[in-house]
Amino acid sequence: MPDNKQLIGLMIAVIIGATLLSPFVAAVTQNTGTVSITDEHVSAKPGTYQDLTGYNLNSGETVTWYNSTSASNETLTASDYSINSSTGKIQLNNPPVQSGDDVWITYDYAATSGTTTTVVKLAPLFLGLLMLVYMAAQMTDSL
Repeated sequence: MPDNKQLIGLMIAVIIGATLLSPFVAAVTQNTGTVSITDEHVSAKPGTYQDLTGYNLNSGETVTWYNSTSASNETLTASDYSINSSTGKIQLNNPPVQSGDDVWITYDYAATSGTTTTVVKLAPLFLGLLMLVYMAAQMTDSL
């Protein structure tokens, strides 16, 4: 059996591990879910897919552009553009949008993928497993 010094060492290791892990879990947890982007600017290149900040876009985006002919902002219809929601790219159609026109996109996207969320949820399990391995090593050494 491990002596008191070894148990105290284990407890200190657990406290340090939990202290270091907590900010990581909090930061990742706060960056999960849906993020809203309002009026992301793109300089139009009709016929070319252009990158947006987000990926895994939710449906329901709004795309507006500055119509220099009417000197006003106008909302585009779904037939005026194509969105690749998984990669976060937009392709504008010509007409009505001309090359170099200012376009603004408002949309929501998923901030993280399922893999990140899974890893964060399993992190306490990995910490517990590490503690068990340490305890087993200590017990083996004392035999």
